[in-house]
Amino acid sequence: MAKKLQEEYMNRMLLLAEVKKPILKEDISSTPSVLNGMNNARARKLVGDVVRKAYHTGLYKDEYWEGTKQIYHALDNAGIDYDLDKSEYSPEFPNTWKKWYLSFNFMNDKGRETILNGIITAAGAGSVEQPLDRYDMNFTIY
Repeated sequence: MAKKLQEEYMNRMLLLAEVKKPILKEDISSTPSVLNGMNNARARKLVGDVVRKAYHTGLYKDEYWEGTKQIYHALDNAGIDYDLDKSEYSPEFPNTWKKWYLSFNFMNDKGRETILNGIITAAGAGSVEQPLDRYDMNFTIY
């Protein structure tokens, strides 16, 4: 049991180190977003379509937020540039939801820098004691 907990801890630390890896400015400028040149409505629709196709309907049951990882991979594969601005849990205990706040930076069809924002929400559907043991996901873009 202790070995399993130690392995789980190490896996989480490796994942955290990957997430905290610095992003170099030249990396951002060398990979233009496919959203560049689109009007806001078209960009919003594209992002929404990519995200909604990335996750399945129904409940997730995992410890590593696989649903959000599917969304990140889909955005990357579609060439959509995004930033994960922050994430947070609900203030009550036990937590009943977790949210991830994304921003999508691009040059719109009028040549102006534009930012669309999105929120991925995992709503708890588990037990009263552990609401986030199972969760449903939704995505809002504005």
